[in-house]
Amino acid sequence: MIFTVTLNATVDRVLSVPGFAPLGVRRAELVALLAAGKGFNVSRILAELGVPSAAAGLVGESERQFYAESFRALGVPAILAGFAAPTRSNVTILDPQAGTETHLRERGPEVSEQVLGRLEVELLPRLAEGDVLALCGSLPPGLAPERAARLLAGARSRGARLFADTSGPALRAVAELGPEVLSVNAEELGELAGGAIRDARQAAEAARGLLGGPGSAVLVKLGAEGAVAVTRAGAWQARAPEVRAGNTVGAGDAFNAGYLARAAAGLTGALCFAVACGSAQAASGALGRLRRAEAERLAALVAAVAL
Repeated sequence: MIFTVTLNATVDRVLSVPGFAPLGVRRAELVALLAAGKGFNVSRILAELGVPSAAAGLVGESERQFYAESFRALGVPAILAGFAAPTRSNVTILDPQAGTETHLRERGPEVSEQVLGRLEVELLPRLAEGDVLALCGSLPPGLAPERAARLLAGARSRGARLFADTSGPALRAVAELGPEVLSVNAEELGELAGGAIRDARQAAEAARGLLGGPGSAVLVKLGAEGAVAVTRAGAWQARAPEVRAGNTVGAGDAFNAGYLARAAAGLTGALCFAVACGSAQAASGALGRLRRAEAERLAALVAAVAL
């Protein structure tokens, strides 16, 4: 079973605003309103791919029912711990005329360790040997990076395999724990490595320094260049198929979901399907609109080559 964990949830509003520009008044069309956050997005896409998961996370009490009902409709169990303040909001403005995206990201409220403790009480006893715990997304204000690492350590003590995609100080703390799979983008990898990542080979070289124990892997998302997977056995690149990107929001979450969906089939196969899912999401036009048939079609166009 895959358990996704989102510690910094967000209610996502995606608006289409033709001719968007600052100042003045523009008419907007609501494209999507989603109970979101990176782990929640991964569970939503896994449901579309026909892969069971449970979605755990921290949300504002006022949005708790919205999250629970959203995932109940997908057949995904939701494990939620609430805090008093509202869940933060993110707004994405798409201009279909100019082909641009504008992202407004709310910082969100501080969340105490006690709230995370309540989530752990509900989540950790459900984990069994061989389950996957996927921690996805940033930490909210108020949670120390070491606290996220302790959550992962608790899951590992119950036999769960760890998948992590986070950022900032939390990324460094989690990387030191040595998860079975660490998923980063080029910018995040550059911050850890101390220099900009300019191509796939440079990404592979930098990623080798982040590998954990035997069998661990580091995934590096490279946008239009696809992605790189690195293990102690070698490094591979899967290039993204050409698509017309309508909205890149959530493409990284789709990549993660694709990898988790096919991880049992082997590293390179999972990498190729992950790249296909990221491309399918980018071409879909809106967050949460990836379609399994399109991901499968694109996956047939993706191959992994050794670096």
